[in-house]
Amino acid sequence: MKIVVIGAGPAGLFVACLLKKWSFDVAVYERRDSLFGRDEHRSINLSLSTRGLAALSRLELDTKLIECATAMHGRILHNNKRRLFQPYSHNKYDCLYSVSRQKLIELLFNKAVYEYGIPIHLACSCTEIDIHKKIACFKSSKKLAEKVPYDFLLGCDGVHSVLRATLQQAAPETNCWLKQIDCGYQEILLDKATVQRFHLDTSGPKIRECSLHCRTKMRV
Repeated sequence: MKIVVIGAGPAGLFVACLLKKWSFDVAVYERRDSLFGRDEHRSINLSLSTRGLAALSRLELDTKLIECATAMHGRILHNNKRRLFQPYSHNKYDCLYSVSRQKLIELLFNKAVYEYGIPIHLACSCTEIDIHKKIACFKSSKKLAEKVPYDFLLGCDGVHSVLRATLQQAAPETNCWLKQIDCGYQEILLDKATVQRFHLDTSGPKIRECSLHCRTKMRV
């Protein structure tokens, strides 16, 4: 059985590794020409819970993830006078692990390519899918078109998924819609005066979020 995965983000790489571990024939296609460097600031850190670590443990990546992640046992709410700590769990030993998207992709990419030998085709955009003939069409950066047959197709290609759009056209009764939310985030640095004003703890690594005009998230 040949399985094609569209998208080489964390979800696509993870599912490709898991399928290869189960002895399936799998290949990954990604529209970007590189998985590293340019998308360093595309999102705030990802937070993995116990379920996330359990998933990575199937690929023996949980320990490596913990080594490069920041443990977050709760959140601290600040004002000018005091700090309020809110734990993420009633169990004091539970925590979330904050890791950069790039680092998680790096761990999964190395596992996929160097251990499982999964072919990852970069700069290949999915342009069309024939779900009846089971053929996915891709166009490379060199404008070369390729028709790829598959037995099973997995769409991990994000918000503008070609597979999702194809399924919507094939089944108009499908209740699926897309709405862009008017918000974003920006990374900032806090000066010494701000740190002192809000009594921020500067010991050790911290992930901080604050609201800006109620609708924009900012990470420090």
